[in-house]
Amino acid sequence: MTVKVNYDIKTTLVKGYYPDSIGYSSIPEPFIEISDKQHQEGLGKQMCVVDGVFQEYVLSQSEQLDAAKITKIAEVKTARQVFQELPITIDGQTFSATESAKNKFWAKVNRYGTPSNYSINWLLTDGVTWISLNKTQAYALYDAMEAQEDSAYKQQSIYLAAIEAATSLEELNNININFE
Repeated sequence: MTVKVNYDIKTTLVKGYYPDSIGYSSIPEPFIEISDKQHQEGLGKQMCVVDGVFQEYVLSQSEQLDAAKITKIAEVKTARQVFQELPITIDGQTFSATESAKNKFWAKVNRYGTPSNYSINWLLTDGVTWISLNKTQAYALYDAMEAQEDSAYKQQSIYLAAIEAATSLEELNNININFE
């Protein structure tokens, strides 16, 4: 059995497969004929037709670099999110810094405003211990949370600029993502 392979003449990429067993009334041009074995070997791969030869599509260096940059950018964003949510330790007390915890904490601080006698009860990362933070402690934690957010985005912008500036896979692979 043979399979007719329709492809894009400009990109060389395969657009469709037309097995003889189905008996299509017409097949779009251009196309080549390949064996069922070739068809099976090409399944799950991006295939193309170059000079009449059915083969696996190989990305150009430029396309490889672009694809690697997309992957590296996703890696940076994930690392930033992890860094942003690292627990914060102040005076030996470790506080949760997840996005949800930060939002709740900031809302409490903003709700209570500036009275000098207020306190905020907050759960430590051990999930058991509640502590009462006075205004000074609450603002110290608030400032630490903001500093962590600022640091995360500043580091991300540096990594993204380096990724954008990379002109080779080697240069891109040498960008070591390590939020501190």
